[in-house]
Amino acid sequence: MAGWRRSELKAGVYDEIVSARLGRQLAALGAPFEVYRSALTVSEPIGAVLESLLGDGLALALAELKADSAKGLALAEALLAVLGSHAPRVFERDDELRLNAERLTAIVARPAPAPERPRGSLHASSLIVNAEGDQLLEHLRSEFDSADSVDLLCAFIKLSGFEKFRTEIERHCDARGRSLRVLTTTYMGASDVLAIERLAALPNATVKISYDENTTRLHAKAWIFHRASGFSTAFVGSSNLSHAAQTDGLEWNVRMTQSDQPALVAQMQETFDQYWADAHQFERYEPGNDAQRVRLTRALSPDARYDSSEDLLFEIEPRDFQKPVLEELTAAREFGRHRNLLVAATGTGKTVMAALDYGSLRQAGHVETLLYVAHRREILEQARRVFRNVLQMRDFGELLYHGERPAIQRHVFASIDSLGDGSAIDPGAFDHVILDEAHHAAADSWEKLLDRTGRRSAPARVPKRCGPSTAYCAKRSQVWCRSCAS
Repeated sequence: MAGWRRSELKAGVYDEIVSARLGRQLAALGAPFEVYRSALTVSEPIGAVLESLLGDGLALALAELKADSAKGLALAEALLAVLGSHAPRVFERDDELRLNAERLTAIVARPAPAPERPRGSLHASSLIVNAEGDQLLEHLRSEFDSADSVDLLCAFIKLSGFEKFRTEIERHCDARGRSLRVLTTTYMGASDVLAIERLAALPNATVKISYDENTTRLHAKAWIFHRASGFSTAFVGSSNLSHAAQTDGLEWNVRMTQSDQPALVAQMQETFDQYWADAHQFERYEPGNDAQRVRLTRALSPDARYDSSEDLLFEIEPRDFQKPVLEELTAAREFGRHRNLLVAATGTGKTVMAALDYGSLRQAGHVETLLYVAHRREILEQARRVFRNVLQMRDFGELLYHGERPAIQRHVFASIDSLGDGSAIDPGAFDHVILDEAHHAAADSWEKLLDRTGRRSAPARVPKRCGPSTAYCAKRSQVWCRSCAS
């Protein structure tokens, strides 16, 4: 059995109350160590420190008494009596401090039987790694029967995953009439339309979808099983709603209990509710709505989501926090500064701002041809989709990527690898060049591209003969003038 507190001290950070024994241990460390201590003030918050101290002591005492429940109850009553004497306003009812030798396990409305209990403890949090006999799938299945409502935040929803839970979800939503809220995304096109359709069609189930892949990029996976009894549980980790992720994938998922981690479970719920209320990011999916199904199918289809000439277009307007950025870019050009740095946090729509910036220059007749450079096809396709929506042009842009060659070569979305010395296009021939993910620019391939476009040597002040033709870097957001770069 572990001893009370520690037997020796190691160098490092600490946060605990100094006992008489700990004080002697600190004094014995001697000259090789510097010990930092601070006196407690009357109003200093020490609740967390004392909870740790008392919790360790109680756990050790109960471990010694675990074979005798009567002694355990006696210890608990004694502790409650001490607490009541120190905080009488908290423990006003004496009968709450007297414990019976029995355990409450459920309350149900007649004639229903007691619900299935979750596999995990209602008090202790744990890590689930799909070990043999301890799959996440079985844990989640066991949570539904006792849950009053369920929230699911999941980036990718696969039909193989939904089918594994179909019985439990249908019983929860249909037979028992309890609510299910689902937040998901079309990010990377990884979800299955049929799985989302089946979820949304269930009674008392509501599904909301984020179609914004460029700023939201939802990648979270979490379940919250709400229980009015105060014993809610929550799962957060790496597993999407798919067969492999729930059964044998090398996944890590933490199961938290409201009893053990009330603040974390409450924070998860608050964050989920914030997402749910954000109508701009998450749109409700109505099952049976043909237009919504077409939109979802296209958003999730690798073939149709970017290349279809019938793809739906959505108007994109700059948000309030993006407008000043675009205005400053315009002002900088008016002052002859064509190499500008735009700093924006992840998720604030740098690609959208790049497209809006190009669109305004194009509308004014200052630029026409465009070269957009990134290092992954996914980024190129997402960027082209943004440009098509901003410009309201379904066929805008061609890809230059791993053997795929542009025919017209006026608006090209190219990977950095495709722009090598043997490239089919000349990077220096474009009016407007955008380098996405430009923190890669220190790599040799990006260095060579900058040399070939001539932007590296662009002067800080642009001669009057130069037009406002520019190149814009969406991540580092440097802007070069093409006309005078030579």
